[in-house]
Amino acid sequence: MRLIHELKIRPHLFEAVLSRQKTSEVRIDDRNFQVGDLVELYPWNKGMGRLGDHSIIREITFVLTADDGPGLMPGHVMICFGDPGEV
Repeated sequence: MRLIHELKIRPHLFEAVLSRQKTSEVRIDDRNFQVGDLVELYPWNKGMGRLGDHSIIREITFVLTADDGPGLMPGHVMICFGDPGEV
């Protein structure tokens, strides 16, 4: 069963995901992200909190861990995402 992970994202990065310029995200590996899971991204500002009520849902297509190669600090993952299939 796939999970939906709700994630805060900075507003300018939210816009990049919305326009499909950004298709990956580096995160702390504390949620057991799996291929096929969904991420719901919403714009967040540290001083103002959640901005609006809109969000973007993407499907995780690949998970890269620090064990998979150089470039990621231990305890972090890079999740790659695309448009979700049927939810």
